[in-house]
Amino acid sequence: MAIPVVSKDVGVARNVQQMAAYGYFQEEFLIYGYAFKRGQQTVYKLSEDPLSIQQAYHDSVFEDVYPTPICSWLKSVMVPSGEQMSYKTQFKMELIQYLRKYYGQPFFDATKLWQDTQAVDTAYELLAQYQKRLTPQAEKRQIFDSMCQQALEAKLLTKRSYQELIQRTDRLYGQGQDILKPMNGRGKLFSGFAYWSTNEAVRYYFSATLEDTYHKYAQLRQKGLSCTPIVQKSYWYDSPNDFKPAQQAFIDFCHALVEANELISMIDQINALPTAVNRQHYQMMLDKLQNDGSSEAYAAFVSYGHRFHLQ
Repeated sequence: MAIPVVSKDVGVARNVQQMAAYGYFQEEFLIYGYAFKRGQQTVYKLSEDPLSIQQAYHDSVFEDVYPTPICSWLKSVMVPSGEQMSYKTQFKMELIQYLRKYYGQPFFDATKLWQDTQAVDTAYELLAQYQKRLTPQAEKRQIFDSMCQQALEAKLLTKRSYQELIQRTDRLYGQGQDILKPMNGRGKLFSGFAYWSTNEAVRYYFSATLEDTYHKYAQLRQKGLSCTPIVQKSYWYDSPNDFKPAQQAFIDFCHALVEANELISMIDQINALPTAVNRQHYQMMLDKLQNDGSSEAYAAFVSYGHRFHLQ
């Protein structure tokens, strides 16, 4: 008797149907995470939400910690009904193992250089002068706060001076307000920034997805490019046809904001200040990490060198 030939697609469909009958379903897990050292303890930050992990990473400067890059772990598997949490826990542990393998003790030993570096206040006068040119416009407040954060990050501003500058701005213009994000279908929150490197033209990055903007910002800074702070602005509209005009309005707004406030010149001046880090110690730690650590850990340490204006 002839055996009927079953096409591959039909065979797959039957397998999926059979798995579903036994309570198995195709599930995709995508987990983001990074690690840092707090005293003797290694802390792992994990999340399935790309925006929350990017924001936490962006704000890690306030904890004075020096994390690994954000890594992602993607798994697509058949999962028995009701077992999603156990599989998710397993994949989180796999991501932690990955971080331990590529960003282990040699990397954290090297980051002690940043933790042990005493902050200086060389950026304070530049920022104080810039502060005098501020206006109550919300986007200008975003820029100023983030410029102070960049200087704090490079240890060209002490925490005390950072707080003084922010508090003075609060007294002059009121506390910074959270950006109001439109409801779905009623508008869009756009975000973007300018970036450049020595002797190259200024370029811009824009997105209607905030986590993508954070990701691109971190990616470019790790490569050593200078970036303005991220600017966010909401545009409200009712029709999908209004999306492109709103996007173009935001692009034009950012161009004008950067040029009118001489942001490129200001950030270049801050970047040109002497580094707070001992260059010889940096090179020694870099050489040691090259010998003892992974290529991923070495690249991450080099990216910190860009942040501290050592490259």
